Amino acid sequence: MMAKSRFSLTSRQLKRIERDMQQAGSYQQWYELASSHDRESGSERWRKQPESGLYDSANINVRLRKLRKLRKQGDDNGLLFALNEGIHGNMAGMGKSALYQKAKCGTKLLIEEYINEICESLNHLAPRHLKSAPGQIA
Repeated sequence: MMAKSRFSLTSRQLKRIERDMQQAGSYQQWYELASSHDRESGSERWRKQPESGLYDSANINVRLRKLRKLRKQGDDNGLLFALNEGIHGNMAGMGKSALYQKAKCGTKLLIEEYINEICESLNHLAPRHLKSAPGQIA
């Protein structure tokens, strides 16, 4: 009986948060409510746990570490090569829509870290004039 009343309380709280999210006056307010929803529903724990049958978390983790290492070492050519082989929408299954429907605030944190590292790497390379990169204007 206790579990049922806890479920009912959680369910009511989630419905209230969802209603408040629809009425949020700003993105910041919506995001704070979405974070509460994720905490209450257990989706926050899901986001923090990198493993999932929906995508290859080990592959993404290896690629993430490689990109970070190359960028920090200043290996621009290696970074270009790694980016070239690792930027597409469904890399290791991370483009599956189910990964973006579980939590209100986003998807697996590992995926978000990987995408952020791609952005950091592109920003790192953007101002460079690499002699070995074809098609660059000197």
